[in-house]
Amino acid sequence: MRRPLVISLRSQRGDTSDLIFCTALTDLQEFCGSAQPMHMRGFTGSGETVRKWLKFFPNTYFSLDVGGQPMIQQIDALKAIPKERLLLESAAPVITKEGPNPLTSPAYVGDVGICVAKWLNVDIKLLAEVTTENGRRLFNPVQKKQEKKKERKKNNYRV
Repeated sequence: MRRPLVISLRSQRGDTSDLIFCTALTDLQEFCGSAQPMHMRGFTGSGETVRKWLKFFPNTYFSLDVGGQPMIQQIDALKAIPKERLLLESAAPVITKEGPNPLTSPAYVGDVGICVAKWLNVDIKLLAEVTTENGRRLFNPVQKKQEKKKERKKNNYRV
């Protein structure tokens, strides 16, 4: 299993087009096979862009920038992401929570989940279960491989 490619793209402030995501998709098609696992973090594109990515890279997982009121484009993207490809994150630097503390700490992933659950009209517990399993499916093969490598090194160490 290949290591996941984590992609973080930012458009210029105020740009709601999908140009940056479409350009990246075109570029990555040259360098990555369609089975490459990917995490498109802090995604701000449209539902149409989600569908384009999944058509060529079906192992792409998405997490969205979440803060304040949802934009129509975010809701459209969320509805286009299959539940088995949705992740929650709170580390996108542009996310802010009302008040002085930004939502950039893992401690706020629950708040992000509450927003996403509300936007999708789903139970937060179900969303947490599904997205946790998605994260394990995407990242655990790498973790297991690293653990096996450490174990082999440990077993090969001679005194």
